[in-house]
Amino acid sequence: PDRLARLEREAQVLAQLEHANVAGVYGLEEAAVEGRNERFLVMQLAEGETLGDRLTAGALPLDDAVEIARQVALGLEAAHARGIVHRDIKPDNLYLVSGYETVFAKILDFGLAHMKGELRVTATGTVFGTPEYMSPEQARGAPISPATDLYSFGVVLFEMLTGELPFQGATTDLIFKHLREPPRAPSFHLGSIPPEIDELVLRLMEKAPDKRLSDAADLVAT
Repeated sequence: PDRLARLEREAQVLAQLEHANVAGVYGLEEAAVEGRNERFLVMQLAEGETLGDRLTAGALPLDDAVEIARQVALGLEAAHARGIVHRDIKPDNLYLVSGYETVFAKILDFGLAHMKGELRVTATGTVFGTPEYMSPEQARGAPISPATDLYSFGVVLFEMLTGELPFQGATTDLIFKHLREPPRAPSFHLGSIPPEIDELVLRLMEKAPDKRLSDAADLVAT
């Protein structure tokens, strides 16, 4: 039942979003499979690879990293404008569609998304997200906002630029570092990264949400 509820919520969230940089969902269907009724999402067909797959080869060229970041920001802008916070921005949830002259990114998996005005379906203090990309407020189980997505976005941008995560370690170490340890600038790992990109990444990864940009619309404007 919990998995079905998550699937239904994802369909509801994506039904509100029509944007080139968000994977489209056309419906929630049911079919008999080996004597069982299975529910599934009917989604837009796209061929390519996840950003996580691409990053196994290391850092991306600066122009590619900036272009992917721009497109993800546009997709998040559409979500945030509708009061939707993704809560799990990470390379495996960003898809790079093949068949285009330049990179074309889509955001996947809104199964953990939070919608504005939605009643709590989990207890206070429940932690959502992926430790390597988790914002400090997520790690504390505190209320989230669009700035939560921007922190995770900042970690992804850091990884695209450097081929490294800003923080490494076991889950408990990662959570402590997200809560307490300031990240190094991306240029520490790769000296050719421009100062303005350093500044943006470090602002996105501020520990306090009110010190980051407020939402993806601010990010796109930047």
